Amino acid sequence: MALKILQEKYSEIINDNELVGFYKSHLEETITNTTQRLESLECSETEQYEIELYHKVLLDIFAQQRKELFALRKEKYFSDEEIRKAELQLDLNEFRIIGITH
Repeated sequence: MALKILQEKYSEIINDNELVGFYKSHLEETITNTTQRLESLECSETEQYEIELYHKVLLDIFAQQRKELFALRKEKYFSDEEIRKAELQLDLNEFRIIGITH
């Protein structure tokens, strides 16, 4: 999700802004490393089922956390910046799972 946003909304500044470029590179490296590690693992059907179930649980937890962030934003408990940081982390966590399984 975060990489998609960078590419869609900020593609023109990725090359001009060194920090944004580093962030994009970091995301791509993380995705590549995670994918390579998972591909190197040989899984039986049972192990694959356990991994899929684990991913389902994580995605459900992330969805609940996103709902809580929405409630916190409405109630003004935290600054918008802090909420956005937490949402970005959720985006990264979700992409690590969705990017691998799709």
